Amino acid sequence: MSDRREKRPSDAAGTAAAPVAKRAREPAASAFPTYKDAPDLAPKIRLLCEILASSASDVGAALDDADVRVTTSDVEQVLRFSYAHPRGAAAFFRWAGHRHLRHQHSPYSWNLVIDLLGKNRLFDPMWDTVASMRSQGLLSLATFASVFSSLAANPASYPLKAFVEMPRYGMDRDTPALNSLLSALCRASRLDDARAAIPVARAEAGTRPDADSYAILLEGCEAAGDAAVAREVFDEMVRAIGFDPANVPAYDSFLTTLVSSGSSRGLSDAMEYLAVLRRYRCSPGEKFLRAALAAHLEARELRSAVVLWDDFVNRRGSSQIRKCTAQ
Repeated sequence: MSDRREKRPSDAAGTAAAPVAKRAREPAASAFPTYKDAPDLAPKIRLLCEILASSASDVGAALDDADVRVTTSDVEQVLRFSYAHPRGAAAFFRWAGHRHLRHQHSPYSWNLVIDLLGKNRLFDPMWDTVASMRSQGLLSLATFASVFSSLAANPASYPLKAFVEMPRYGMDRDTPALNSLLSALCRASRLDDARAAIPVARAEAGTRPDADSYAILLEGCEAAGDAAVAREVFDEMVRAIGFDPANVPAYDSFLTTLVSSGSSRGLSDAMEYLAVLRRYRCSPGEKFLRAALAAHLEARELRSAVVLWDDFVNRRGSSQIRKCTAQ
């Protein structure tokens, strides 16, 4: 991994724009899986993990003293169980490449290093590793998915900036990359940032959202329980891409959000939107059906529950019914 220091997409240049962002706590080591959680781990892998966990002052010397040879598979296993010791893991990665693998690590090993550094908020070393991967032609969308996820988990970081600057690393700012960014932001409960990313991506890179983009945003609305924003996103989606019978996940999350909103009109609003979808031969999925049936029964609207059930049977068939009732 390179020692040079470039200006990073996550650096303080972005933080001045939002001084109110809260500083996140450092991730607890207990939040990461360790070799102690894997009782059937091979003795060699356990030994290597113990060396990294020992906080030895010279990891390379300690590994040399262990006198073990490692393979690509060994490196991948050790890295997977060494998230709680990111500096030791990075030192092990360098040592294994130099001593045993002729610096020919697998893309998966590289991505693990990116991920464990990012999850520990060691962003400068993370970006150094991204630069090293680029020099070897190993960067992929999976790499940036990890970068987006780590940056999104830190309220003081700006994953959208990383997306905008992807061409610096020879990567396309295409729709799959945008969707990876949106997914990371929504998983981190940064729904407003995810919504803001779409016009920026369109203006900066000409990147257009697709059905998956809006499904991700609507799933974020569902997780946040925000029916008002869900309505706005739904309207934006219809204006941008229209109605699409294949876009079931988006409709499922949207209507489920309305039903589960706690509003006295949540169920009736959902049924009105359902009628609109039907006119365009579109339909939600089983998640909405379960939520709507439960809401009808709770409101003692048995006839409405039966009508909804019968309509679902007619449209989806008995196989879908079995799937729904089994969950």
